[in-house]
Amino acid sequence: MIRDEKGNAVRMVGTDTDITERKKAEEALIKSENEFRELAESIDDVFFAVDRNFTFTYWNKASERLTGILAEEALGRSIYDIFPNNKGTKVEKFYIDILEKQKPGTMEYNYKIVDTDYILEINTYPTKDGLSVFIKDI
Repeated sequence: MIRDEKGNAVRMVGTDTDITERKKAEEALIKSENEFRELAESIDDVFFAVDRNFTFTYWNKASERLTGILAEEALGRSIYDIFPNNKGTKVEKFYIDILEKQKPGTMEYNYKIVDTDYILEINTYPTKDGLSVFIKDI
């Protein structure tokens, strides 16, 4: 602020920044995330995502129904913490192969969850951060 000899403000210097585009981008991102969550929660198939260390980053309601494990219990935990019997199985090798080759894959697998035997179709897709996995009880 610049003042005259009497101390009155005569000029002010400042800057402003137009953040309209940034705000629009933030709103679009929030909208996109909400649409994704709505879609992922509405499907009947199990859907989860893991990072490259096999830590769960997403766990939908169908995952909760099939396993009895709530999202809050799975998120941030390793697949080996949640499913310790997966270590050394065909499923583990399948996931590792998809991560390494960066190509999607499908397999059928017999799996027991809470005293129930399932034949599962596992569709797995590599992502930038890890894997997206869709599982259907066939």
